Amino acid sequence: RTLHSPYLTSFHGNGRNDVMSLALACSASGDNTLSVPLKGNGGTSFKLQDLAAANEISPRKAHDALSDTETALELCRHVKKLNPELWQRFVRFSNKASVVDFVSSEEPFL
Repeated sequence: RTLHSPYLTSFHGNGRNDVMSLALACSASGDNTLSVPLKGNGGTSFKLQDLAAANEISPRKAHDALSDTETALELCRHVKKLNPELWQRFVRFSNKASVVDFVSSEEPFL
């Protein structure tokens, strides 16, 4: 528990998103902003520690809240530095109102 409002992340222009969503977006973009490692069976691995190691980010203690947060922050900085446009889209769509505006103003897509 903290003294912060429970709605801190969704009011006053704030938004929230997930580094997993960012990693998936990077992988789907195909521009190699983020190296996504392969598992032994040939599938991609989106585990935080695997992504960090594949992108030359010093792995920290896995499954420790502070360490995982620091690792996630470093991955975000990495993407922001290498692909500012993708980063801006990620930030833009962390706000529900922006997503609604985008979907409302764009032509339907299938």
